[in-house]
Amino acid sequence: MRLADSFSHSTPTMLGIGPMSAATVRAGLRAAAETGTPVVFIASRNQVESAELGGGYAEGWDQAGLVRFLREEAGRWPGKAQWFVGRDHGGPWQRDDEYRSRIPWPLARDRALRSAHDDIDAGFHCLHIDVAKDPFLGDDIPVDLGVQRIVELMRGAESHRIARDLPSVDYEVSLEKANGQVTPPTEFEFFLESLLAELSRHGLPLPLFAVANTGTWTKLDRNVGEFREDSARHLAAIARRHGLVFKEHNADYLADEDLRSHARCGIGMANVAPEFAHVETAALFDLANLESMGAVPVATSGIAGELTELVMRSGRAAKWLHGASADDHLLAKIGGHYFFSHPAIAQARAALFANIRATALHADPEQVVEDRIVASIRRYIDIFIGNAMAIPSRIS
Repeated sequence: MRLADSFSHSTPTMLGIGPMSAATVRAGLRAAAETGTPVVFIASRNQVESAELGGGYAEGWDQAGLVRFLREEAGRWPGKAQWFVGRDHGGPWQRDDEYRSRIPWPLARDRALRSAHDDIDAGFHCLHIDVAKDPFLGDDIPVDLGVQRIVELMRGAESHRIARDLPSVDYEVSLEKANGQVTPPTEFEFFLESLLAELSRHGLPLPLFAVANTGTWTKLDRNVGEFREDSARHLAAIARRHGLVFKEHNADYLADEDLRSHARCGIGMANVAPEFAHVETAALFDLANLESMGAVPVATSGIAGELTELVMRSGRAAKWLHGASADDHLLAKIGGHYFFSHPAIAQARAALFANIRATALHADPEQVVEDRIVASIRRYIDIFIGNAMAIPSRIS
């Protein structure tokens, strides 16, 4: 089944979930099964990547590994958990190490295409072609150059798919600036008109999703942007006129009322990732506090200290800072997910759960963590389902 087939006249806003960890994936599948609503796991190139391109931080998964884990875990919910998997921010310089190293365009393009080829081979349903980064242009990409690069990458992806005789995939396109500013409608219109004309000229498929900024911007443990319902409605109408589904990124931490407006605005899908990772890390820290209160037979796990040291030493949480600096404790909760698969953290996590069970503080600490993530995911799904309403078709 194609992702595009899940959108109809009355489809609620769909949730895109960052596969930040095994626990998040399990929680997402459980939420999908409980609500009867399909979810999409959207993996960035930093999270899940081809081994030869450096791999990702999420459980050491490459694309095939993530899909294999999803299929295995969906078996816990036979016939109930409907899921898709897609690439989030697939494109040149979308890995932090590539951007920092300022690799040249030909190499950045080739690495992005290799990643996309592995996405297709693994069975990804949707590929986000994101060309909004270029360290040599200060991320200020002219529309004509952005269109040219999207066409080049889609041609490379489609050529690979056709040569391998693999099923069709859906595409997501964007040229949004990651600054929290609402995309000007005229700019969005010009981008789509230019891109779709070139795609048609090259015989390439019409994308499923078009992304623009509705004012959202995730930093630390909050959304520091300002969701603009009027702007979102206008941008979604532009996408709809071109036969595309409008998609929103950076929906983390949005207020309930903002989420309730998504269906009436015509937002077909919204992505959330760092919030779920933060929820998981905070749950581990809470269990560590509980562990310290019990009569642990051997020694405490030390997971909170280990995570804090790794995060602070790496500086990886700095990208989430906004304005004034944050304390180490908060930064550890924001950046802890980067190290869930680190051997020391995997060992400390196992020790934490064992200590909690041994001291009868809780019979199933793993379930505590999963329940927290499910509750966070369900907030989005429940609101989207509850506020779905008949709107003009998003894809016709």
